[in-house]
Amino acid sequence: MVKKPINYKLLSTAGTFRTDDLNILTLLFPAVYCNAGEIFASYGFQCPIGWYGLLYRLSESIQSEIISNNNYTNFSVEQVKEKFGILAFYYEYGDNIEWLRPKINEFISIAVKESGNTCRICGKDVKIRGMNLYWRCDDH
Repeated sequence: MVKKPINYKLLSTAGTFRTDDLNILTLLFPAVYCNAGEIFASYGFQCPIGWYGLLYRLSESIQSEIISNNNYTNFSVEQVKEKFGILAFYYEYGDNIEWLRPKINEFISIAVKESGNTCRICGKDVKIRGMNLYWRCDDH
């Protein structure tokens, strides 16, 4: 996944997503979020705002894969949250297209690893210093 610049003026300065931020991703990536499960539909993103960039890249990769295989009606995001300081992204996919699951899991694994090295406030890369569940850069 290629890192793209993010317009942080669109985002809140709080530690988690606002409804507006959620709407931006759901509008940009309808193939990923249009069939959201009950938990995601109720609670939305339960992650720090600094992860917006990695969630953008993850959503973009998943949508590209789904659309290229014409199977977006069978994809359903169940939950997107922070768990033990890293990204947890849960989804369901129809049995008839189980062969796509390894590729989507690969995208998610990359994002999970990246979340452990990303400042939860601003999205900058962080250096791991000991045991920490809440990654922050030197500025935060």
